[in-house]
Amino acid sequence: MVVGLSCAEGGIDPNLTPADLILPHRSKPEVVVLPEGLTVRAATFNLHGGSEATAQQLGTFLAGLSLDVVALQETPRALGVEIAAVAGFSAVEGDGQLLLAKAPLWAFERIEVLTRSFVRARLMHQGVEFSVYSAHLGWNAEGDVQCRLFRQHLDADPVPYQLVLGDFNDEHGSTQIGILDEAYQEASEKVGLYPGQRISWPATGFDGGEGSQLIDLIFFPRSLGVIVKEHQVLNTRPVLSDHKPVWVELLYPPVGQTFMADPYAAQRQRQSPITGPNLLSNPGAEEGLVGWTVKGDARAEADREEQRPFEGQRFFTGAPNLPADALPVSSIAQEVDLSSYAAAIDAKGAYLVAAGVLTTGYSLDIDGEIRSNRVRPYDDGELIFEVLDPNGAVLARQSSARRDTLSYRKYEGLLPIPVGARRARLRFLSHRKANNGQSNDAIADALSLAVATELAPHLRLFGNRISEGDAEHLEPRGEGPGFRAHPDLTALGVMIFPPWAYSGEGHFVAGEPLGQVPTPGARLERSIDLSGLEAWLDADELALRFGGYGRTFRAESELRIQLELFDADGEIWGAIPLAPVWEPEWTHFEGLVKIPKGTSGARLVVEADVPEGEWVFVDELYAYPELRPTLP
Repeated sequence: MVVGLSCAEGGIDPNLTPADLILPHRSKPEVVVLPEGLTVRAATFNLHGGSEATAQQLGTFLAGLSLDVVALQETPRALGVEIAAVAGFSAVEGDGQLLLAKAPLWAFERIEVLTRSFVRARLMHQGVEFSVYSAHLGWNAEGDVQCRLFRQHLDADPVPYQLVLGDFNDEHGSTQIGILDEAYQEASEKVGLYPGQRISWPATGFDGGEGSQLIDLIFFPRSLGVIVKEHQVLNTRPVLSDHKPVWVELLYPPVGQTFMADPYAAQRQRQSPITGPNLLSNPGAEEGLVGWTVKGDARAEADREEQRPFEGQRFFTGAPNLPADALPVSSIAQEVDLSSYAAAIDAKGAYLVAAGVLTTGYSLDIDGEIRSNRVRPYDDGELIFEVLDPNGAVLARQSSARRDTLSYRKYEGLLPIPVGARRARLRFLSHRKANNGQSNDAIADALSLAVATELAPHLRLFGNRISEGDAEHLEPRGEGPGFRAHPDLTALGVMIFPPWAYSGEGHFVAGEPLGQVPTPGARLERSIDLSGLEAWLDADELALRFGGYGRTFRAESELRIQLELFDADGEIWGAIPLAPVWEPEWTHFEGLVKIPKGTSGARLVVEADVPEGEWVFVDELYAYPELRPTLP
């Protein structure tokens, strides 16, 4: 069923095409003025022995990145030589761990650190001598020892211009990477990614023996103030390895100088605007769970799994011992009244600002005096904040996305408050991963919910006009052929690690396990309610921002997304497609379109042809009516 306008007289202008309706949906970042320096393009890639791709495929891919140097791991020398020939690298050094470069390499060394190793060499780049490294280190207590030995070699290197690339098998916040962080900056940190925000391993599926992590890292000396111009974790199709390649474009300072400021800092370190008072009561668990609605035996604790409060004496966390058959989530929620901001809200001049710090508990791997975090799939923490109408219906929501960081990371989110909203709610969810034990150990502290009225008015007219777009109600509700609502962290077929939703406790899935028939023509559709928008439509001022989150399991299929518009006769007038989503990682898709006068209704459609052994996933669908932006 399409919920539309009560009248759409005259129909849509026949001279219009769907392409005429497309608007830019994101503002362009400000142009950054960079200082003089030395640009280096580099990548690190664990090739898993070349078991997923040929030398021709790998070399062609690397050639397209226009790199100066590449660090490879788990790569036999013979394979590296073939790749270099295809990719146009003249220098190859190493075996297992390799370095490929456009310029000659010299002073090559292979150095053992317990059961692991790294290689290093020197090269001349733009007239400056560099030391470049390809490392592949372990994890747990042994990895800490290896990282300490590796750090000793880095500190003893007489060449000040260093570039350290590799597979480190652990993330920022770990005891292992903390050893390097003391003196070396890592590129993903500098661009503002939190650990796990992008995933470099595994390249497909959900989790692995150690979870879903960003463990392929690129370091440089902190003392140089290197500027990261770009950092990318690349999904590939076909999948080239069990790791994803990570590449950077760096700007090193001229010899004898240090960059004292990062010109990208303002863009990458997002700060919330000045806001009013915190509307939450007991925001830091200092009064236990007073003021919060509790589910799944969530707790206020003084310590949990090697973590202590961010501030004060307590934090919020999950159940200490969930039964194996229990839903894998503990949560707290609190609603606040926004009626005192009604005038600003209805003038489109108010924003909801949510903030908090998140981390997760972990167990220790102890070897003598070494106390390392034990690497495994960690429990996920998530903040969801919502604005509600006077009857409690959700008008808009936003999520921090699921996080499993080993040290506290701040989240700040900004949500335009739609007209008519009168309440708001903040929820913290701890999602338990079965491989991390029966306790549910994600942690939140220093929570905040406030209203900002100092910003320019936003363009959002009303709340989300898609109902049941988040799969939180798990009974069938017309998802469409091939798609079904699926509970979070519930196994599918022969999948070793169960899938986790982008947000909340459910998501949509299409696909069947091995041995069963594929799912051709899977379709998920959601009507978009355009009622009550006639005044803006007649004035030719109506736009619609629509989107959601999707992913595949193995990158062997893709989600095709389009917005369909209906003419006055109720027939489809045209469709506006978005770029397909094929990445095996939760991926945001969004579009912004003008809704032309004469439109009677709209519908968001997601389709996929899912082969045997593959699955596709969709979550958090939305469609927000907005005023048409004034374009320059």
